Amino acid sequence: VVDVRRQGEALRLTFPFVVPTPAAVFRRADAIWLVFDSQAPIDINKITAQSGRSIRNATVTRSRQGQVIQLKLDKPKLASIGAEGLTWTVVVGDMMLEPTQPLSVVRVAQGGGRASVTIPFDAPSQLHRLSDGEIGDTLLVVTALGPARGFLKPQEFVEFSALVSTHGVVIQPRADDVVAEVTNDKVVV
Repeated sequence: VVDVRRQGEALRLTFPFVVPTPAAVFRRADAIWLVFDSQAPIDINKITAQSGRSIRNATVTRSRQGQVIQLKLDKPKLASIGAEGLTWTVVVGDMMLEPTQPLSVVRVAQGGGRASVTIPFDAPSQLHRLSDGEIGDTLLVVTALGPARGFLKPQEFVEFSALVSTHGVVIQPRADDVVAEVTNDKVVV
């Protein structure tokens, strides 16, 4: 069961797990997406009941590798995430309470006119293919354990974008042949 507490104008959402659970968190338009590598049921009923008007709607859907929670906000807000033990805490408000460590991108030229991008990312977990029904595209999302690491500003390339993320890597392909691969210390696109 997700615990919901108000801290002034901010909301503190606590997600308790019984095993270490990799996650990713990012915002897209008026929604915050939380991706967890867990099949254990997540009870989100308290989120809309106790959030006031800040969160209009909360949904949870299963993906092949885990679960995705979408929080529809009344207006765009910031999200920060922190891990303590087996618990993830997400704070939704007008300011970041937990800093995100910035990720970087390294471009690599390959033979045959092809290119790839390497994102140094210690201990990535799962690669999720998520469909965004509202925008009509598919996102490639990589989860990881803490601390919070993400892109502080979007990274634009001809065939894809790396979206701003509070934690994790979020790739928005623009071409059909964009693929991502996860190794023990990086993500290659």
